[in-house]
Amino acid sequence: MTYEFDVQLKEGAEGEEILDHFFEQRGNVVLEGSQKMGIDRVFIIPNGEAYTVEYKTDYLSQKYGNLIMETVSVDTTYTPGWVYTCKAQYLIYYMYYKNRALVMKPDDLRENINLWEEQYENATIPNINYNTIGVKVPVEECETVAITSLDIDVVVNNEGGK
Repeated sequence: MTYEFDVQLKEGAEGEEILDHFFEQRGNVVLEGSQKMGIDRVFIIPNGEAYTVEYKTDYLSQKYGNLIMETVSVDTTYTPGWVYTCKAQYLIYYMYYKNRALVMKPDDLRENINLWEEQYENATIPNINYNTIGVKVPVEECETVAITSLDIDVVVNNEGGK
């Protein structure tokens, strides 16, 4: 089955909207970041401090028990995946059907990725004219490097309201 970019983009946008509302409801200002820099959002927390964040949304962890850590974005050009290129201070990996998110530091993921590549299977995701490759890391293993786990208790209606 070929990766359907439009479907993935829509699912990612839905996850972003849910996470934006979650963090806004807790008093944070959530601003758009620079996707080219691997930064989806800038959070300004109530004390005025700012943090850069990358979001990832997962729809399959409840079925397979893994999160994909992308090591190769485009295999035909050996373009590194987000696990290497993310420049955000924090990565928030949202597990949609579990209503849960893990907050991780990209540097911690990079410190573990070589070991994970030895321990766990790769996933090859076919796209049109190239593949994306990532390591299937069990959610329980990801929890060991996460700073925290969040229960995402936000309802967003279809009209974009909170």
